[in-house]
Amino acid sequence: MKRCVLALLALALCNLLFHGTAQAAPKQAASDAVRVAVLPFQINGGADLNYLNDELPKLFEQRLAQKGFKVIPAKDTLRLLKNQQISQLNLATARSIARQAGANYAVYGSFSKTGDAFSIDARMVDAAGQQGAQPYFAQKQNMIELLPAVDELVDKMGGGAVKGDAITDIQIRGVKVLDPDVVLMRLSTRKGDVVDPSTLNEEIKRIWDLGYFSDVNADIEQGGQGRVLVFTVKEKPRIDDVIVNGSDEVKKEDILAAMSSKTGSVLNDRLLAEDIQKVTELYRKEGFYLAEVNYRIEQKANSASAVLVFDVKEGKKLYIKEIKIEGLQGIDAGDLKKELALQEHGILSWVTGTGVLREEYLERDSAAITAYAMNHGYVDIQVAAPQVDYSEDGITVTFTVNEGKRYKLGEIGFKGDLIDSDERLKEVIKLDDYKDSNGYFSLTVLQDDIKALTDFYGNYGYAFAEVDVDTPKNDEEGIINVFYVPHKKQKVHIRRVVTQGNTRTRDNVIFRELRLADGDQFDGSKLRRSNERLNRLRYFTQADTTIVPTDKDDEVDLRVNLKEDRTGAIMGGVGYSTFYQFGVSGSIQERNLFGRGYSLGLQGFVSGKSSYLDLSFVNPRIYDTDFGFSNNSYAIWEEWDDFKKKTIGNTIRLFHPIGEYTSVSVGYRLDRYTLFDIPDTASRAYKEYEGKNLSSVVSTSITYDSTDSRERPTSGVVGRVSMEYGGGGIGGNDNFFKPIGELQSFHTLFRNPNHIFHWRGRVGGVFENSNKPVPVFDRFFIGGIDSIRGYDSEDLAPRDPKYHDEIGGDRMGFLNFEYIWTFHPEMGIALVPFFDIGYNIDSRQTSDPFSDLKKSVGLELRWRSPMGDLRFAYGFPLDIVNDVAEKRGFKADEAGFNEYMHQQKQRARAAWKGSGEKDIASRFQSLLEDGLKSEFFGYTALTGVGRVVALLDDDGLPVEALPSGSLGYVVTDQTPFYGASGGQCGDTGLLTAPAGSAKVLDTLKPSADLTVHHIEVDGGTLLSDQEVVLTVTESIRLDAARNHTCTHLLHAALRRVLGDHVRQAGSLVTPDRLRFDFSHIAPMTPEELAAVERDVNAAIMADYPLTAKLMGQQAAIDMGAMALFGEKYGDTVRVVTIGNPDHTESVELCGGTHLHSTGQAGSFVILSESGIAAGTRRIEAATGWNALKHARAMSEELHQLAAMLKTQPGGLAAKLDGLQKENRGLRKDLEKAAAQAASGQGGDLMSKVVEINGVKVLAAKLDASNIKAMRELMDDIRSKMPSGVACIAAPVDEGKVSMILYVSKDLHGRFTAPALIKEVAAPIAGSGGGRPDQAQAGGTNPAGIDEAMDVLKAKIGE
Repeated sequence: MKRCVLALLALALCNLLFHGTAQAAPKQAASDAVRVAVLPFQINGGADLNYLNDELPKLFEQRLAQKGFKVIPAKDTLRLLKNQQISQLNLATARSIARQAGANYAVYGSFSKTGDAFSIDARMVDAAGQQGAQPYFAQKQNMIELLPAVDELVDKMGGGAVKGDAITDIQIRGVKVLDPDVVLMRLSTRKGDVVDPSTLNEEIKRIWDLGYFSDVNADIEQGGQGRVLVFTVKEKPRIDDVIVNGSDEVKKEDILAAMSSKTGSVLNDRLLAEDIQKVTELYRKEGFYLAEVNYRIEQKANSASAVLVFDVKEGKKLYIKEIKIEGLQGIDAGDLKKELALQEHGILSWVTGTGVLREEYLERDSAAITAYAMNHGYVDIQVAAPQVDYSEDGITVTFTVNEGKRYKLGEIGFKGDLIDSDERLKEVIKLDDYKDSNGYFSLTVLQDDIKALTDFYGNYGYAFAEVDVDTPKNDEEGIINVFYVPHKKQKVHIRRVVTQGNTRTRDNVIFRELRLADGDQFDGSKLRRSNERLNRLRYFTQADTTIVPTDKDDEVDLRVNLKEDRTGAIMGGVGYSTFYQFGVSGSIQERNLFGRGYSLGLQGFVSGKSSYLDLSFVNPRIYDTDFGFSNNSYAIWEEWDDFKKKTIGNTIRLFHPIGEYTSVSVGYRLDRYTLFDIPDTASRAYKEYEGKNLSSVVSTSITYDSTDSRERPTSGVVGRVSMEYGGGGIGGNDNFFKPIGELQSFHTLFRNPNHIFHWRGRVGGVFENSNKPVPVFDRFFIGGIDSIRGYDSEDLAPRDPKYHDEIGGDRMGFLNFEYIWTFHPEMGIALVPFFDIGYNIDSRQTSDPFSDLKKSVGLELRWRSPMGDLRFAYGFPLDIVNDVAEKRGFKADEAGFNEYMHQQKQRARAAWKGSGEKDIASRFQSLLEDGLKSEFFGYTALTGVGRVVALLDDDGLPVEALPSGSLGYVVTDQTPFYGASGGQCGDTGLLTAPAGSAKVLDTLKPSADLTVHHIEVDGGTLLSDQEVVLTVTESIRLDAARNHTCTHLLHAALRRVLGDHVRQAGSLVTPDRLRFDFSHIAPMTPEELAAVERDVNAAIMADYPLTAKLMGQQAAIDMGAMALFGEKYGDTVRVVTIGNPDHTESVELCGGTHLHSTGQAGSFVILSESGIAAGTRRIEAATGWNALKHARAMSEELHQLAAMLKTQPGGLAAKLDGLQKENRGLRKDLEKAAAQAASGQGGDLMSKVVEINGVKVLAAKLDASNIKAMRELMDDIRSKMPSGVACIAAPVDEGKVSMILYVSKDLHGRFTAPALIKEVAAPIAGSGGGRPDQAQAGGTNPAGIDEAMDVLKAKIGE
């Protein structure tokens, strides 16, 4: 019975798909006169397949009719069979029935099913008896493929059943230069097809559209084997030479490289038109927008060749002379222009780079105008497509605006599920404050409020809360009211925390960073902090958390999703700086040793001025407690200006957090060092420490750090106070006391993490604690890239007044102010303008530190390179003239100043040059710089020939050959492979060469002119500079095209259903599914989703044709084409139109691959709709077979659920509603009973408290049935047991154990709950974690509970 149901469902789905994809047969005219009688099929299988006796012939009738055949009605054929009492069909009876029914052919056969697989054996019988029966066979693996099997057979029948003879051969005559395959690949007719005049006309048009021929004719000749289709063509002249006249501003080599028309090829009008556009585009990129490019052909006498001449009139280079914003009434044009990326050309444009027309900014600026207006109350703002006018004196850009009414904020309130008072909720939002200060509506503030309210609800346990807004307007008074409508949904607790993806890092290392544990109420703030802490570890490239619903409404699982990073590194480099001279550095480091979070490193450096070797070890959590430990052992050799120093030492440090953001540390440093080669005339500060010395120093610090990232903070504060004390009772020769305070803050600007304002202040002093001077190397030397840029430490260091030696300062302070603009986030490149100010004085010589302030300004370039952070700074010291005159005693001169600045720039760089990391992107860039380009012809063909112009290995290095098994990259001069761009994934396929072959794993598009194939050589050897055959995998391309076309249909449907404010904000098109991001404030309702899905499927069933045209961008915009924000378009764009003459469904600028008609998409189903950012939603959907698979899976699951609940699919909702009500009642009864039982046990348990080693201990096995009851019981125990350790465990569910362990705060110096539960849970085969005072574990061995309690008592007794 089950198989029967499944098969019926498959048939129903097949029929649904048939009705959704039916379209005109391509060769209907050829089969209009063919009549077919479909006879019964013999069904070989179980009784559950009896339904196919009727349904299978019906499927053949439907598909044959769609193919253009005239099908004899089934009732007529069945009447003939019944009248003649025919129960068994054979060739003779089938032919007889066909003749009696007036059919040209009869179709009959058998269906056989074995397991899930089936086969159809069909026969097509000629009623006239002039031909034998034609056999056709199809076999599939699953009943869901029944319709494709029928289609396959019908397609085969269509080739031989029509009247007339089929084509046995196709020939191309008249070609001299071109390969005939160039023509054959464009034809849709194949051997065995039957052609008619309309088909021949279409084929002639296809050949003509190639552009290579001046004449095309078609004839059908009778050959020895049958009818031969002959196309006779006349080639256009061959190009002997290409000449470019009038090109001065663009190199002729660049023009020739950009063109497709090459010497030796055949003239092609289509390619010539494209070449004109390409050359024009080259000039537009250089600012020559009025450039005119024409061509002429100079035919050679008595020759079939010609010379192609391009004539260029360059015109003037144009800049933006004026930006107009028309239609403004209330908005100030000057303020609005400040928001634009495009700027008018001015006298400083040669410095700022403004005034250049970047056409990709036009759409961006339209959006900027809209955003500015909506943030100032103009809710109904409309901005037309920008108009660009070119004239001899410059460019005029015009934005036409319809402001609409300006709306003031009216009532601001709350509706829906409120968890607090309106007064408290208004403290969360900012719109009410904005109303008081500004008065007008602001979309940005509204979006911020939605996020803040969602976070607020999340902090109180409502993990799935959503916030909608209701914004009724009073147009007459210009008032807009805003009501926030929260939907809190269910408050939830964390059932369990699970990790995923940590193959090396141990669970306890992860759990100790989390601020949520098993049994905790969900808290959004703690979840966000947990994510921050995990990312600050730097063990993972991805660390985030997911809330997973469980079978209980009030419980969720917290899944920690991790992708581990490489935490080990071996690095080396050779570098040069003016201070260190040449040097060699190397390091070995592991930041997550054994997966326990330990850090172990060995670093070394050797140069002419300094050398060191450092061995370090850090354990951030000793035995999973909050105490951490570090140790550094080192050997250092340094050459100062007046002495040399050798040091061997060790530093240990113990640290512990205080609260969430603060930590304290204590440390001890013991160094043995020797000062030597000190001149007799040196300062006493040097001579006092000549020879061997011992440095014994204790230190302490307290640090507050609330930044959101350790490596690249965008917000937060860092504060630190540290103190060092040497000598004075703890031994050693160094006697000093050194306190230092530092505070720095990070602020995100413009709501963009790539724009950061950062300031840092540092102040310190060093004091003597004996009659010996403080060692020079323990005093302050500031200046340079880490303090006051633009000054060297030599210029800021106080000097001995007698000997003029640098002795450093004993009072120091400085401030840095900088704006960090990360203009290339992917590579981590930032520009940092800065202002520094500070002092470094000797208090014996200067009493007022502010009398000697030093100031500098400058610019810094920062790069997070593969070999580490690099910084290149240029600082200009504002006090350099006075400083040099006073300190150095010489007259300032310009040459000396320039030399000093050059030296400072070199010191600030101090960058090591050498990296073993590969950089594929830079390799591709170098290919472009070398002039390599590749032409894409994959819109019209999926296979073709190209020449290998670049061959790279997997590291991106050029090679001459790639052997079998190698990975690498290939660039050909032309390709049918679509490179990943515009959200669409790259093609895959095959690459075949004379001596080898390769799989194309992916296709990349680093730039508009370059397509790169990522390959794996699977046979032979691939060589550079050879011709290869490139073949795209058709099925994958078609699946991607289905999804891409449906993104256009989805975009159009969303704008119809939700409104014209909907704009695409991103997309991803793969063969499996599509993802579409769009601008919309609120989540879509089920009704809206259904309407969108219905609209898209209606467009698919309408089978609209798709057309693609190249035209000017402005012309495309004028015809209504949608240009997507963030996409870069040239002057010439590709416009994809979906629709027919009576209806236009969609018009968009798009360079991707698409279907020929919407009917090819089959069907469309929305898989999910979610929010990904404030004001941005995301839809994921499937099309074609993937949609069918989804529907099939949903149907199977629906029937399984219905069977489990003993009802029909249509009655599931009512059944589930009743079960839920019953379940809620039972759960309340169980929880009440469990709580009563646990409460009763609580009183009995306190009598079981024993004292072990001075600690009160309670260890008990319970009969509790759920974790909630156990938590309530533990809360009761804690209230009755202010000091001690308690552990309760109980079997819950089948074969599972839950355990809760409590340690009072006064015992945290000896025990913590996470450390204890780790060992106590071992006998129950479990693990767990939590806070220092309470932890929770789960296990799978209930028999081990008693042993676990014994382990606890043993640990307390140690």
